[in-house]
Parts: sequence; structure tokens; C-alpha cells
Amino acid sequence: MFLSTHLGFGNIVTCAGGLYPKSNAFRTAVLYVLLNLVHGLLAVVVVFLWAGQLHLEQPLDNPLLPEVFVLTAAYNVAVFCMGALGQLWAALAFLALLCAGFASMITVLYTLIVAFPLENSGKWQWWHASGFICITGFLLGVPCWIPEYLQLVHVLDHYVVGRMVIASTILELIGFAWIYGCGALYTDFEFVLGQKLTSVWKVVWIISPVVLTVSRTHGLRLALLVW
Repeated sequence: MFLSTHLGFGNIVTCAGGLYPKSNAFRTAVLYVLLNLVHGLLAVVVVFLWAGQLHLEQPLDNPLLPEVFVLTAAYNVAVFCMGALGQLWAALAFLALLCAGFASMITVLYTLIVAFPLENSGKWQWWHASGFICITGFLLGVPCWIPEYLQLVHVLDHYVVGRMVIASTILELIGFAWIYGCGALYTDFEFVLGQKLTSVWKVVWIISPVVLTVSRTHGLRLALLVW
């Protein structure tokens, strides 16, 4: 949730002139964040309903392979609880999850696809950049699934990705708010949105890196204490 809302909020606002020239990019960004939160909560509710319908004996907080637990639960519910159309419902569920993954990646890829041609003085077209990024991501992703019981995926999911997301957010906020300057950033947003933001946003931009750093440090200390 943090990854998708952070990247979506930033790209929707900064690319507002090209993506949303006739709408309020700020409202679109806030709506995007709220929809992510609602969908995330609904997804958790649905998974628990599935688990209850299957009468799972294994605790939800410690499944054998947590990374594929949702896929397994969706398939089992579709096959055992939906009769003759079970296979169809399972296929639709997997298609929905696949589309959700594509939607999350498009937000990241848009920035890279635009940046590659600009940095190479037009020598690369957008489809060159798309192909290169997709092939590179595929080749890097395949080895992650080779170890038994998805051990590498488990390590990345639980110990690497979340910390990298928060670290990149802290660095981005420091670069924008502390180095580039809140005043200049405030002016840029006014130009993009066509209206002034409240001064509260300046305070949020300044204190957010500190809050995230403190919370991240406290979380690491708590994890070490528990371990």
C-alpha cells in the first residue's frame, strides 16, 4: 500500500501537465491514495472471508508460503465453493491479481519510459525503453523464484522491499523539501495545480522525513528486541 500510494501520488502530480491537463491533479492524487486504502482494506476482509469459508486449520498469520497464500485461497474457494463455474472464477481472480500488478508497475514504468529518451537525446524511443525495462525486470525476477519454498522472495518481501521504499521516500523528501526548498516546491505545485496550497503542506514536507526516520528506527529496534 505504501509503495503504490507514494509512487502514484508523486507521479500524478509531477506529470499533471501531460497526463491530466484538464483536471485537478491534486484531487486525483488524493482520490488515488484513498482508493488504494479502501481496496487494501477490502482485500484483507475478502481473504479472511475466504479463509473462514474454507475452515482453514492453519493460522492466517503464519501460513506455510505467505507469498502465495492469497492465490491458494482464491483457487480453493473457487474450486470447492462455487460449483461448476469454479475454474472460471479462479481464472478471473488470477486475472484480477495480474491486472493489479500491471497497474502498480505502470506508475513506475511511466517515469522511466519518459526519462530514458530524454537522457539519450531521443536515440531511444519509448518502446525501446519499455522493452529494455521489461526484459531486465524479467531476467532479474526469474532467479528470485528458483530457490525452494520461495526463500529469496520471502527475504525480499519481509526484510528488503519495505525498508527500501521508506528509505527512498525519506531521501526524496529530503531532496525536495530540504535541498530544493519548500518555497520553490510550493511555487511549483501552485503552477501545476493553478491554485495555492495551504501552508500546512510546507510543515508536512519538512517534518515527514524526521517522522519516517524515527518510526523506522523505532521499528528496527523493536524487531531486534523481539529477535
